Amino acid sequence: MKKFFMLSCGLALLSISTLTACSDDSPELPSGNDNNGGTPEETLPEISTPETPSLSDLSQKELSILDRQNEIGLILLNEDLTRSNDNITLSPLTFNLAISIIANGADGAALSAFEKAYSADVDDVNALNSRLLNALPSADSYSSLSLATSMWTGQAVTLRQEFIERISTSYSSPYKGVATTNSVNEWIASTTGNNIRNLFENIGDDVQFMSVSTVDFSAKWRNGMEFTDVREADFHNADGSTSKAKMLNDKYFIPFATGDSYSAVSLSLGSRYELLCILPDEGKSVSDVLSTLTGSNLRELRCTNNYQTEVELSLPKFEVNYDWSIPSVIPESTGLASMFAKNADYGRLIAESGVAKLGDSFLQAKSRTKFRVDETGVHGSSASAVYSAVNAPLPDKQKELRMNFNRPFIFAIRENGSGALIFIGAINKL
Repeated sequence: MKKFFMLSCGLALLSISTLTACSDDSPELPSGNDNNGGTPEETLPEISTPETPSLSDLSQKELSILDRQNEIGLILLNEDLTRSNDNITLSPLTFNLAISIIANGADGAALSAFEKAYSADVDDVNALNSRLLNALPSADSYSSLSLATSMWTGQAVTLRQEFIERISTSYSSPYKGVATTNSVNEWIASTTGNNIRNLFENIGDDVQFMSVSTVDFSAKWRNGMEFTDVREADFHNADGSTSKAKMLNDKYFIPFATGDSYSAVSLSLGSRYELLCILPDEGKSVSDVLSTLTGSNLRELRCTNNYQTEVELSLPKFEVNYDWSIPSVIPESTGLASMFAKNADYGRLIAESGVAKLGDSFLQAKSRTKFRVDETGVHGSSASAVYSAVNAPLPDKQKELRMNFNRPFIFAIRENGSGALIFIGAINKL
């Protein structure tokens, strides 16, 4: 008797959520050579890629740091899920780049918390981040990824020269000057293809320093996926209601996997990236599955297909915009709570003429992410900011497998060699 699994795939992006239909003025995906059919007998076209550093040879220490970066993203995602049934998403990569830059100026309990959270000293984290910044960006005929980092100060704050030199070595000279609403928002827009705009309504005089990281990603489906069959179908929302969603349907020999409480499918994007979609089993919630995932077991979750199993796939077509901010108390399980405490010591960041400790200020974070899935591929953009301010911010092998993502599920964009998470999110309703 054939066993059928039901999955249906999408993506989301991090504290007010908006879901819209894909519009005609959405950013265009890179064009590539068409490849039809998706059968094992086909020879896929060669992809021309620039000479960039590889991430397939990371050391055990680097993998351990990367696992923690990914795991912190999982924790933050699950924390938001406990407060909302909306579609949510964030970029673990941009948050970790932003907090890592700030950590170079931390001292005392704040620095200890960061190094304990990542199970490594800040220099080792810097070294890995430098590799990610150099190796992750790609521009081939199927995909494009760009990353940017920046450091800003308040009007009356001077950064220590040693701090500027430290971050310039690993983060490509990110110091941009005084943070004003226009200057920061314009920089974010310029580094995300104008997809993330007006992250800050007003940057006040109470801001002492700010680190911002951005990513812009777009990719076309590979391995013969075309999704010419688009039909409306029921989507069973997390709140128990049912809605109609446009589903992308087709059959492919695509990689898949099953876990103790979920099934998963991997869709190729360009030469180096994949869209990983994880569908909880019936009776299990997205939070149930997220709570079992760690950085290491997510990295080890690898989908396979020996071309003996044709997967009947249904994937929702959608666009999600999501704003997120860290609450006044960051989850203890991230290990970063001391960095966000009042009186946290950032004396290695601010010159002696400035303020060595946050005092009445405290570290805050916010992010905006946009993500779209349609017939041609995916597009995602995100900006994450970490800053100090007084005021609070905002199965067994089968001949056939059916994967219909018609209920809440988890998604992630990750780099194949390292397992680095670029985006992660959850679809709860359509």
